[in-house]
Amino acid sequence: MTVRDQLLVACENGDHAAIHRLGWGDVGEVLATGWAPRQTCSMNELKPWAKMLGNEDPVALLSAIDECAGVWRPTPGQIRGHLNAKRDDSSVDVGRGRDRAGSEEALRAVADAIRSGEQPCSCGYHSPQWRCAAVAKKRKGIPLCAADYVLRCPSCDGIEPGQVYAVEDAA
Repeated sequence: MTVRDQLLVACENGDHAAIHRLGWGDVGEVLATGWAPRQTCSMNELKPWAKMLGNEDPVALLSAIDECAGVWRPTPGQIRGHLNAKRDDSSVDVGRGRDRAGSEEALRAVADAIRSGEQPCSCGYHSPQWRCAAVAKKRKGIPLCAADYVLRCPSCDGIEPGQVYAVEDAA
């Protein structure tokens, strides 16, 4: 049985000793007296806190309650949001969705392609199909967007001019 489940049973039974034994004595006391007399926290009112935050560290909860304290007692959802914002694992990895066509590896591959005799696109084709890795079309047996992220024209197989300019600027 998890701490959360034990807390819920203790709240149902009005068992103050069990709440203290589970480390939630100070949390319950702060919730019951911190905003009194306007807001108190009975055992029944402690249940939503136990449901949402029962498996959290009580010391972290006390700190979060203190940091979120205002004229009125914060809600369990506010405390959950505060704790999640402080955790490292809640960050978003935006690197997975970036356009790799401008990366150093891609520009090195463009430079290698130019050195091997490939030409930039000269047909003036401008379309979002430069990035066609999702489309498995092949021209001359080579995928239009190979794993090296060199963008090629779907009409003439030339290298996308923006990548060529980026290589020239880098050199």
